[in-house]
Amino acid sequence: MGENKLSFINKVKNELKQYFKTSKKYLIVAFIVAVIIVILGYVFAADLSVFFDSAAQMGGESETVFSIFTNNFAIALGMIFGGALLSIPSLFFFGSSSFLFVGYCMMLYGPVMFWIIVAPHGIFEISSFIIALAGALMLTHVEVRIIKAALNKEKSDKDELNNSHDLIKAVGVTVIICFILE
Repeated sequence: MGENKLSFINKVKNELKQYFKTSKKYLIVAFIVAVIIVILGYVFAADLSVFFDSAAQMGGESETVFSIFTNNFAIALGMIFGGALLSIPSLFFFGSSSFLFVGYCMMLYGPVMFWIIVAPHGIFEISSFIIALAGALMLTHVEVRIIKAALNKEKSDKDELNNSHDLIKAVGVTVIICFILE
């Protein structure tokens, strides 16, 4: 029994190493996009206050842990599978649901107070949304590869799909990681 458990742990560890090796550049791009959107939220906080203040008044009902989890996981899934639409909806969800708000809150509370008081509550959500955007970018890359193959007579769609196996697997792992983080 102990040997099977160790074998399983080693397999999971190897899969996670492969995941991060495959998704590294997508995670970096997603992180850079997050930083840019936070800066935009910070710079345009005065303009965004009308939007965020009215949204806060609309959501006056109390939230449960389960409702927050399901909402955040639904947003993460929407971002991942928005990659099938060239990541356009993913970038919209990414910016509007979280990172513009993060920049707005940084302006509202001040950067130091934000990182001390507010950020620890959303660290898993922020990480999950960055990973979800990376998943969307991977899915978009697979889609672009298949479209290129369809337009190129020398390559077949099936061959390109087989070449994208690691990316497709990484998208699946992304869904699991987002579920765990939420």
